[in-house]
Amino acid sequence: MSNDVNVKVAVRCRPMSSKEAQMGSRSIVKVADQCIAIENPNDPSDDKKFTFDYAYFTDSVQSQVYADVAQPLVDQAFQGYNGTIFAYGQTGSGKTHTMMGTGDDHGIIPKMNEDLFRRVEAQSSDTTKFLITVSFLEIYNEVIKDLLNPSDKVLKIREHPDMGIYVEHLAELVVRDPADVTRLLDEGNKVRQVAATQMNERSSRSHSCFTIKIASKKVETLQAMTRQTMMNAKINLVDLAGSERAAKTGATGDRLKEGAAINKSLSALGNVINMLADRSKRGHVPYRDSKLTRLLQESLGGNSLTVMIAAVSPADYNFDESLGTLQYANRAKSIKNATRKNEV
Repeated sequence: MSNDVNVKVAVRCRPMSSKEAQMGSRSIVKVADQCIAIENPNDPSDDKKFTFDYAYFTDSVQSQVYADVAQPLVDQAFQGYNGTIFAYGQTGSGKTHTMMGTGDDHGIIPKMNEDLFRRVEAQSSDTTKFLITVSFLEIYNEVIKDLLNPSDKVLKIREHPDMGIYVEHLAELVVRDPADVTRLLDEGNKVRQVAATQMNERSSRSHSCFTIKIASKKVETLQAMTRQTMMNAKINLVDLAGSERAAKTGATGDRLKEGAAINKSLSALGNVINMLADRSKRGHVPYRDSKLTRLLQESLGGNSLTVMIAAVSPADYNFDESLGTLQYANRAKSIKNATRKNEV
């Protein structure tokens, strides 16, 4: 039996960057409770207001974001439900800071790593065993690359009646403690396509997806009868490449080509969100228009508890991009997913 659950949306506004401050930018974003307002710098009377499940201003801390957004997904994963968190926003808006963190200021993925193994340790017993595996991929110029087992092999997305959407030949590695996960994350991030643009000194040029799979086996003996329950769940943690404007990023050559590929896949994601959000349109959902949307098919309209984190800049210089991100997020909150327990 499946339950219809809306995609949850959180918006996070980062502090003004030193570059924005040097340019003389002013803040045009205000946050109160679950509401966020953005002022049009060309018409200060034209405020656009949005309401989301969560709204965080520049003073928000990583632990609060994790508790609100990610912890409930881990709770549900241990009950057998799939989860996805994806971060969306323009280049340099703080997506990777929210997902990975900076230095000792850990983001969602490192915090989830610690949380997960705490729970495994607490719930493991002679009758309950867990197996945790991870995979890490990037989509770069519409090609899927395995970040944990780099090679020139072309990886294809497949669909299986029981496994759902999966990437053929993608390495899935067993992890036994948080240190294993941290090591693999570091290895994968070193391989990931990163380059400097005018918008961001360290700009992610690819979409990445770090997937944690939790499998458990519970054996119960009652009146000489043995019953075995198997449970599987996966959590996809997706850090999308930034939406690009070539004039602002100063992109040329390969950077420009990358930006075009990034924008194409984000445009395809927008089309899927629009189709799913507008329930009056019961037409074909164009998941196959990009590798990104195909990979996120279960997360958008499928079997997953999904959270979108929309990252925005407070600066008037980025008004168009921030407004676009908020409008995108506003549509995403209308999407319903049909979640079901993965248990046999």
